[in-house]
Amino acid sequence: MVQNGVSHNLLVYLQFSTKELFMINSKKATEDGYEVVFSGTVTSQEMFEIGEDFKHHPNFPTFKYILMWFSDIDNMLIDVNELRQLARLDRDASKRNKHLHFAVATDSPLVFGLARMWETFYGDGPWKPKVFKELEEARKWAHASSEP
Repeated sequence: MVQNGVSHNLLVYLQFSTKELFMINSKKATEDGYEVVFSGTVTSQEMFEIGEDFKHHPNFPTFKYILMWFSDIDNMLIDVNELRQLARLDRDASKRNKHLHFAVATDSPLVFGLARMWETFYGDGPWKPKVFKELEEARKWAHASSEP
């Protein structure tokens, strides 16, 4: 719904500081999983791009985990419909890999809440999503999924 030029579907547009745009700091695939580090301003476009990159990786069918670390987040630009769409795309991808641990770690209350909302939209799919406030706890949980 748009009223006076403002979308009421907009879930979040918060500016905490005037830091430069950092977005995706790093991403790496290992034999067992995929890890991404975000900071600064994160947009829905970047979330969709990471999802595509991850799901089209040659090792995706055998990945045991994905770990997303959101650190020093200034802005998170995503609306409810985009969050729902991400969850739907992830449910579709889970048909190709049903045994994935999906860990999100963040020091941001905003990102923590959005990740929990994504969990709700994702529903009872086969992936095991979990949101953490500490990176090492998330990493330990994610890597435990790759142990025999």
